[in-house]
Amino acid sequence: MDANKLHKKIYEKGLSIDAVSKMSGVDILLLGEILFGHGLMTIGDALKIKEVLSLTNAEAIDIFLS
Repeated sequence: MDANKLHKKIYEKGLSIDAVSKMSGVDILLLGEILFGHGLMTIGDALKIKEVLSLTNAEAIDIFLS
């Protein structure tokens, strides 16, 4: 996963990490760990975040599968 690209997309959408956590249901501590390279993301978490950020399939693949 490319945490830098995810972080960039969050801010491009004008959202905070806290807002993404609340909107997606992904725990804020887990999301923080993921963004700083210490946490493991499930497929379910990735799909929830993809939905909140309105990512295309190509963007999601670029972020979550790199």
